[in-house]
Amino acid sequence: MFVRDALAGVAWKHLTTFKPTQENLVSRLLNAALSVPGKVPQKDFERIALQKITSAWKTPLPESPDTPLQQQRSEALTWASRWLSSAPMKFRNSVNSWGLRDALAVKAFLFDLAADFGRDREGVAAAIATLLRNIRLEED
Repeated sequence: MFVRDALAGVAWKHLTTFKPTQENLVSRLLNAALSVPGKVPQKDFERIALQKITSAWKTPLPESPDTPLQQQRSEALTWASRWLSSAPMKFRNSVNSWGLRDALAVKAFLFDLAADFGRDREGVAAAIATLLRNIRLEED
């Protein structure tokens, strides 16, 4: 547990200090940082995630995003999926608030987030489906 605790802190510091951009590195660092409850200040995580999301999707939306914007959006989707998984109500409230200011951008973001979940690179959709199936079985 001590090693995991230490690694979570190091991963968070690396994410917020060096700001890596490789999608798989960002994903792994987020997993490590968030693996220890309370190690990462939730408000800091949410603030950074929202900043990454809103800077990647803002009007006017380009017809065809260039490569740097695609990379920025990919990283933002990684943060968004972690946020949605860890604190769905806070995620929803923040996205709703953003939607009041930039509804078109929010619609584009939610479409891209759904598509990202559809790719299911890390089994998120399968894990949620299994959880829901198990809950339903317990109710029967």
